Order: sequence, then C-alpha cells, then structure tokens
Amino acid sequence: MANHNDRILRFHVADKVFHGLNAILWFALVITGAIVYLAKPEAATGESLMAWHVGLGIVFTLNLVGYLLFAPERFALMINAGLIGDKNTATSAATRVASSRSRSARLKSRRRAVTPPARRLPTCSSPLPS
Repeated sequence: MANHNDRILRFHVADKVFHGLNAILWFALVITGAIVYLAKPEAATGESLMAWHVGLGIVFTLNLVGYLLFAPERFALMINAGLIGDKNTATSAATRVASSRSRSARLKSRRRAVTPPARRLPTCSSPLPS
C-alpha cells in the first residue's frame, strides 16, 4: 500500500503564525474599514475605529517584517514555490489542455517516471536543509 502521508502538507511554526496572523488581521482590517466607510459612524466612534484600523495595519506590517527577519529561508522557499508554480494547479492544468501538444504527446508525458526526492525542488512544506 502506498504511503499517502507524503502528500500531506505540514507547515512549519513560522508559516503557521505568519499566515494565521495575516488571516486575522485581514478580517479585522476589512471589518473596521467597512464600518467606517459604509456605516458613517459618529465622529468619536469613527476616530476610534480609524485608530484601531491604523494600529491593525501597523501590526500587519510588523508581521511581515518579523517573518522576513526570523524566517528568511521559509520566505524564500514560499516565493520560489509561487514563482515556479505547482503542476497540479487548475491554471497549469488549463494551460496544458489548451496547449498545442497532441493527445499522444500528453499521454507520453503522463507515463514519465516520478521525480526522485533528491531532484525535487523545495516547496513551502518541505523540510529546511540541514
């Protein structure tokens, strides 16, 4: 039986903290910005919400700076993975289908051997080199 744990993405603590804070801060920024922009609160409430909004923006920026300072190798892997792209994404699949290659050429490419671990490019979930 094949080991399916190789396909499960496990992110490092730095990635989990960075992305968790990003998600929380984005929601908070959207909510405070929407309330001030759409609800038109009273002056004192609006000023208070804008102070919170600016503070959240500062924390958002510090989160990125902290990630760059404390986990630059993780950031480089994440950027590299984003630039290279994943062969299993919908965009690359649509590109492959729309390409000018014939059906037989596509079938031949599917029969290729799996890339050995030593030749795989690092991704966001790959272990850091020792």
